[in-house]
Amino acid sequence: MINEFRFRLKTDSRFGVGLSKETGKIMKTKGLTKPIIIVDSGVVELKAVGEIIESIKGETELIKTYENKIAEPSYDYLDEVKKEFEGLKPDCVVGIGGGSTIDLAKGIATLMTNSGKGIEYRGFGLVKNPTLPIVAIPTTAGTGSEATFSAVFTEESEKKKLGINTEFNFPTLAILDPLLVMSCPKKVAVGSGMDAIVHTLESFVAKKATPTSRIFSKEAFHLLFNNLEKAVKNPKDEAVRLQKQMDLY
Repeated sequence: MINEFRFRLKTDSRFGVGLSKETGKIMKTKGLTKPIIIVDSGVVELKAVGEIIESIKGETELIKTYENKIAEPSYDYLDEVKKEFEGLKPDCVVGIGGGSTIDLAKGIATLMTNSGKGIEYRGFGLVKNPTLPIVAIPTTAGTGSEATFSAVFTEESEKKKLGINTEFNFPTLAILDPLLVMSCPKKVAVGSGMDAIVHTLESFVAKKATPTSRIFSKEAFHLLFNNLEKAVKNPKDEAVRLQKQMDLY
C-alpha cells in the first residue's frame, strides 16, 4: 500500500510537427535571449536543425554554437568543452541532438554557474547553485534526457557511467518535433525505440513508482508496442510518428 507519493512535472514540454522552427520565438517568451548552443555533429547538417539554429539567431543574441562529436562524453571531455565558453555570459544552454548531447548541455549549464571540475558533482545533491536554464531539443527518441534531472558522463579511470544528478537539471523547455527524428538511421530508430520500451517497464516496476506514474508507463508501453515497428518501416509516415513519438518523448 502506498500512503503518500510525490509527482512533479517541471519541464515545459511542447510537441508538434514543425514546432522546432518556432524555437527562437518560444525561448523569447521565456526571457531566454543570450543562448549558447551545443549541437550533435551527426545532425548538424540536417535542414531541420539548420532551421532551428536560424530561428534562434532571429530571435535572440546567439553567443556561440559548439558541435559535439563525442557519442559517450566523459567528465574530462565535459571540462574541455567548458573551456570553449569561458568568459562568456549566456543566460541559457540549448542542446540539440541525442541524449548524450543533451546531457552535455546539462553539464555545461552546471559548470557555468558552479566552479570546479565536472567530476566533483558526480552523485546526488552536490550542485549548490542553480544551473543555467536548459532548452532540450531531442533528435532521437528513447533516452528521455529532455525529461529528467540526470546528466550521464563516463568516469574514464573506472570505466563507469555516473551522473550529475540535480533538480536544477530539469530542462526549462523541451521542444519535441517528430520531423527531427524522421531521418534517423534504421539502427538508431530501433535502438532508441527499444530503449524507450525498457524505460516503460522499469518505470512501472520501480520501487518508487506511483499510481500516477504507472498511468504513463502503461500508456507508453501500449503506444510503443503498437507503433514502433510501423515507424521503423515507414519513417516518413507522419501519422504513425504522431502516435509513436507522443510516447517516445
